[in-house]
Amino acid sequence: MNPQQSLNALHSLLESLLPQMEKGKFSNVQRHFMYALLEQSKNYSQVLAELELSTRHLKEALGETENAANTLLSIAEDLQRDERTEDVGLKISEACTFQDIVGQRLKQVQKTLHTYADFLALMGTTPSTTSVPTLSSGPGFTGEVISQEDADRLMG
Repeated sequence: MNPQQSLNALHSLLESLLPQMEKGKFSNVQRHFMYALLEQSKNYSQVLAELELSTRHLKEALGETENAANTLLSIAEDLQRDERTEDVGLKISEACTFQDIVGQRLKQVQKTLHTYADFLALMGTTPSTTSVPTLSSGPGFTGEVISQEDADRLMG
């Protein structure tokens, strides 16, 4: 039996026990535990979808940060070629070291989110398709373009 089948079997078993739980055939502790398990089995898909969305946002942030740092470094190199602006170019280059630290931290968070998403996937859940990000969820992802209608609606 795979994890999805196990989760489905647990969910079905708990639902089949609901009438008996309501009639008081189990202790309060047993009922509380079974209700909690039943509720949690419903929540895994939503949690997984949110973890996957967060991971996508982190990936985008990493790319945008890296692109911005590379652009600044390119400008700094151009400035360093001219004696009059050499110091400014050097200061910009030094300031761009933030990207490495930010990148390392974001990659660690991304790794953690992947670990949790993988764990939930092993529990037999699949991403929820009912929770779709909206325009108010923040910036979109590379390659995803919003319609002019959506942009006009957002701008009010």
